[in-house]
Amino acid sequence: MRLEHWLYTIPLRLRSLFRRNRVEQELNEELQYHLDRKTEEFLAQGRSPEDARRAAMRAMDGLELRKEQCRGARGVNFLETLLRDVGFGLRVLRKSPGFTAAAVLTIALGIGANAGIFGLVDTAFLRGLPYHEPERLVHIWTIEADHDVHTPTPAQYQAVRDNSRSFEQIAAAGWADYFYGPDSSVSQDLPGRLVTPNWLTTLGVPPLFGRNFREEEQIAGRDAVVMLSYDCWHSRFRADPGIVEKQIVLNHRPVTIIGVLPQSLGPYNEEEIFAPLVLGSYARQGNVRAGKMRVQIIARLKPGVTLAQARSEAEVIASQFRNPSAEADRSERFVVEDFGEMFRHPGPTPQNAQRGLWMTAVASGVVLLIACANVASLLLARGVKRHREIAVRAALGCTRGRMIRQLLTESALLFFCGGVIAVIITRWGEEIITKTASEMLPGVYLNVGVRVFLVTLAVSFLSALALWNDSGVASDSCEFE
Repeated sequence: MRLEHWLYTIPLRLRSLFRRNRVEQELNEELQYHLDRKTEEFLAQGRSPEDARRAAMRAMDGLELRKEQCRGARGVNFLETLLRDVGFGLRVLRKSPGFTAAAVLTIALGIGANAGIFGLVDTAFLRGLPYHEPERLVHIWTIEADHDVHTPTPAQYQAVRDNSRSFEQIAAAGWADYFYGPDSSVSQDLPGRLVTPNWLTTLGVPPLFGRNFREEEQIAGRDAVVMLSYDCWHSRFRADPGIVEKQIVLNHRPVTIIGVLPQSLGPYNEEEIFAPLVLGSYARQGNVRAGKMRVQIIARLKPGVTLAQARSEAEVIASQFRNPSAEADRSERFVVEDFGEMFRHPGPTPQNAQRGLWMTAVASGVVLLIACANVASLLLARGVKRHREIAVRAALGCTRGRMIRQLLTESALLFFCGGVIAVIITRWGEEIITKTASEMLPGVYLNVGVRVFLVTLAVSFLSALALWNDSGVASDSCEFE
């Protein structure tokens, strides 16, 4: 059909939906006009007024039939019927608050468990890291004389930075905790990171607003600047849009906020404060965590450079850097790993956690099936009580298909309400779920966004179909012939 046709019909259909009373009034007036003209024709033939009226009604096949034909021509009958079914379904569910509450809460628990587990599986295995070209990011460890894997020392970071030719960017990040507040009586402990100025550039993540660290701010005495995580800015500073260039007190020292980081930082979501890393005074900087006198090295491969090439170069650097006589530098070799794989498969224990996560996902699916079975039982018991209602509606002319559609709408309403409540519950428990999961599998976090919400709605819809099939609506409740 031509565009002009749709530009003409769509406004008319919308008008039929949202100005229903006005459209119905116009339809009645139009049909009444034609009925009056027909009546006048029969009166002119010499018939009595009553006979002329009956003849005009027969000629028009009845006013109500004509009205239905006109309504059908609008092309909105399906939507009008659906709206009526939804309204009727809401009234029916409202009349049985006990049944409705039990069914919706059962569904919400089943779908909520699936939404939470899917969110974790999504970030752990399905979704890419929230960085620019994450496949080029690598993480560098060291294996030392004790044959254990360690994060590198600042000196080892400098050796890789100064001698490597495979990387476009090489950045380091240390760990530090901060006391937030003007005095100890109101201070709060905030987890933080000490990062090199090119840390965000290496990740390929720009600040949400504000600016990045500068090279001159990596010098002791000039490092009194910080960036806030999105959650810290949102929760502790009430999403103040003018937070940039304001001063706060960290570790009893005034610092200036220069920017806010994006909401999703992957494995760095738990940190709240980000400050410049001063390599020469790392041990005295901030409140460095015990046992964390080392740094995490991340690097971005140059275009065309493979992971194998970077590993070969790291072996050469390690052999040059190795000094067996120096106790402080016992490095045997560097290990270069894909950054994403490092968080998804970091070792034997997390691999067990991954299996546990998949098993939990399967278990949550079983929980949803059990929830569907329980709600199906409730609907079957309720269907027995509604047998008289269904029989009366059948006697009045309601077709089998029409009845099934109404009952399916009621089931869909239950699951829609349960799905919405499930998303709310999952969103409310997002922080708790993330902390619990990240202890077993580092880098995993739950983010109830549009993706999880759409999957939850899809699960709700499919569950409603399964429930409709399992509850025997089509075979039991509608056997009225």
